[in-house]
Parts: sequence; C-alpha cells; structure tokens
Amino acid sequence: MKTIQAIERLKDLIEDRKSFLEENGVGDEVFRADIEALDVAIEIIEKQIPKKPHGIDTNFSYFVCSTCKQPIYYSDEKESHKYCLNCGQKLSWEKMTNFERVTQDPISLINFVMEEVLDHSGPHINHDTRKRFYDWLQEEVDNSEEL
Repeated sequence: MKTIQAIERLKDLIEDRKSFLEENGVGDEVFRADIEALDVAIEIIEKQIPKKPHGIDTNFSYFVCSTCKQPIYYSDEKESHKYCLNCGQKLSWEKMTNFERVTQDPISLINFVMEEVLDHSGPHINHDTRKRFYDWLQEEVDNSEEL
C-alpha cells in the first residue's frame, strides 16, 4: 500500500466513525478517540511526504515552509534543512518546474482565476471546468520560458 492510499484509507475510517456517531446519535467516546487518533496519524504521515518550500530569499537567507507558512532562516546551506523547524514537515529541495512555481496552491489559483478573470464564475465551478482549466494552465506554463 502506498502512502497516499494509506492516507485515503485512514480518511475513510474517519468517515465511517463519524457516520456511526451521526446515525446513532450516541456520544461514543471510543469512536471520538479513534477519530482524533486517525487525524493525528494522517497529519504525521503527510508531514513525511516531502514538500518544496517557497518564498526562498537568498538575500536574507530564509525560505517559507509550504505547510505552516512560517519563515525559516538559515546560516548554512538551505538544503541542509531536511525538515521544517516549526512544524516538522519534510522538505524537498528538488528543482521546481514552472508549473509548480505558479501552482503552489492550485485550487486557490484556479478558483481565483475563475472568479476574478473569467466572468466571476465563483469558487463553485464544476469539476470538469476546473480540470480543463488546470490542464490548460499546466500546458501553458510547461511550454513557457523559465519564470
């Protein structure tokens, strides 16, 4: 089982527990404790998936964690930081593609563009429209020159 599949399975277990609590109207503390433990497990697993920091500023020697959004200052090589000092997120220092630079938060980017640029469609656009736009954006950025 891959990491993403394990996370999805844990999320399914949380939903099962929540459904049981809602259907039975019972305050089962064991199920509530299970939900809390599963949430913690997901958080721990997700922090082991390397994420690229952003907001790298070599003049002032800092970068921003993609998870907690906190700046991390460094006095040595930034790549020596394997984990965020604030939240423990594992960091990846692989070179970002243009697409990754533009889409640090792809859903927010898409919703913003759809709402502000494309006739105020709002954040509740359908999945097919969002997917077509996302695919188009990826192709445009990948085909563009270095940002």
